[in-house]
Amino acid sequence: MLAIACFYTGLSLAYSFIGFLYYQPGSHYFEYQGARLLIEIGGHYLFGFIAALPLMDLGISLLTGALAILIDIDHVLSALGYSVSGRPDHSILYLVVSTAFILYVGTKLRLSNELLARLSFVGPITLLAHLSYDVFAANGTTFQILIPFSYQEFFFADWTWIVFESVAVMLAVIGLIVSKQFSRKTRKDQLQITPQNIQHISK
Repeated sequence: MLAIACFYTGLSLAYSFIGFLYYQPGSHYFEYQGARLLIEIGGHYLFGFIAALPLMDLGISLLTGALAILIDIDHVLSALGYSVSGRPDHSILYLVVSTAFILYVGTKLRLSNELLARLSFVGPITLLAHLSYDVFAANGTTFQILIPFSYQEFFFADWTWIVFESVAVMLAVIGLIVSKQFSRKTRKDQLQITPQNIQHISK
C-alpha cells in the first residue's frame, strides 16, 4: 500500500502540470498554512477513510485516507505563484488516469485479483471523498471537473458534500461485492485443481 501511495503522489504531481495549459491569474491556493493545516489534513483523511470502510480492508481504508490528502499536491504549482489552473487533479479525467495507474502498479506488485478489484474503486472513492470535504469545508465551492477539455468552473452547493460522500460509500459497497465475486471464483478454481482431482483425472 505504501508503494501505491508513493506512486500516486508522483502521478498527482506530474498530472498537475496540465495546469500550465490554462493561464488563470490569481488562482493561488494557500489552504495548508498555519492553524488550518491539521484541520485540512485531518478532514480529508477522515472523509477518505470513512468512505472506504465498506471495502472491509483496513489497509485500503488507510490508503484511501492518505490519497485523499495527497491529491491536493496539484495545488503546489499555484501555491508557488504560477498563474495556472490550481486543481487539475480534481477532475474526471484524473479519476480515470489514477484508477488505471493504481491497477497498473497493483498488477506489477502481483496482487491478487480480489485485492485488485477493490483497488479499482480506490481512485473514484478518493476523488469523491476529497471533493466532499472541500465542499463541506468551504460551504460550497467550484471545481473544474472537465480539465483539460474545458476549464469551466462548476459550482457545487454546500449540501452536495453529502452526495459526494454517499456515492463514495456506495462505490465501496459495490467494490466489496465485486471483490467477493473474484474471491469465490478463485476458491472455485483452487478446488478444481487439487492433488486429489489431478490424481482422479490421471486415472
